[in-house]
Order: sequence, then structure tokens, then C-alpha cells
Amino acid sequence: MNGTRTAEGRARTAVDHPHGSNTRYRNGCRCGPCRTAATEYARQVRQAKQGLPAGDPRHGTANGYDHWRCRCGPCNTAKHARRNPRQLMVAGDGDHRHGTHNGYSHHRCRCERCLSAGRAYSRAKYRRLHPVSGGAS
Repeated sequence: MNGTRTAEGRARTAVDHPHGSNTRYRNGCRCGPCRTAATEYARQVRQAKQGLPAGDPRHGTANGYDHWRCRCGPCNTAKHARRNPRQLMVAGDGDHRHGTHNGYSHHRCRCERCLSAGRAYSRAKYRRLHPVSGGAS
């Protein structure tokens, strides 16, 4: 069990970390100085994640976009390319995935043929799951 959850652990935290520290705040103290310290710490974390400095090797990566909040062109492109590589299905008429439920749902193609196939699949699935009783005459 985590030592800070017991009375002994809380006492040790109180001795090791005086009021006005972020650690004390994270361990449950909500006095004014501890709240101020936690606010300042959160502000510093936000400022550190306001983007990457020029020349940083993390530019052009999804990590730069997600974790460092960098919105430069290369980071933006990397983020959206990584999000779902199948999303950018560029296929001609000869592609076997066009006009299928698979093309619509897994490759996120929204051409007219795939859209039609996706709707047909959804209708068939609904009918399978919700059969109509044929007892009315």
C-alpha cells in the first residue's frame, strides 16, 4: 500500500514537505500556501508545454503535437497522418475495397459507393437484431 495513505505516511509527508509545496498539496493539504504552490506548478507545466523551441528534434512528430502542444505545420501534419493512416484511403475504381462496408467503416472512405454499402450493412444489421413479428393479418 502507498505509504502516504496511512497515518504514518501522512506524518512523514508532513515532516518531509512543509506547507507551501506542491507535494504537500498532492497529498491532501488544501491550505492557502499549498494551493498557491500547486497553482504555480501547474502554470509552469502549461508554459513548458506551449510548443517546442525552434530546432527541437521533436518537431514534425505526433508527440510534439500531443504532448508539447506544438501546432506548427510539420507537427500538425504528423498528428493527423498518425491519427488513422487508413483514413486517407486513396483508391481508384479498380480498388476492391470501394463499394464495400469495409471501405466505409474501416478505411473511412466516403465515396458514394462506400456510403451506400455502409448504409445497406447498417440496415441489414438492424433488421437482424430487431426482427419484425409477422403475426398481424
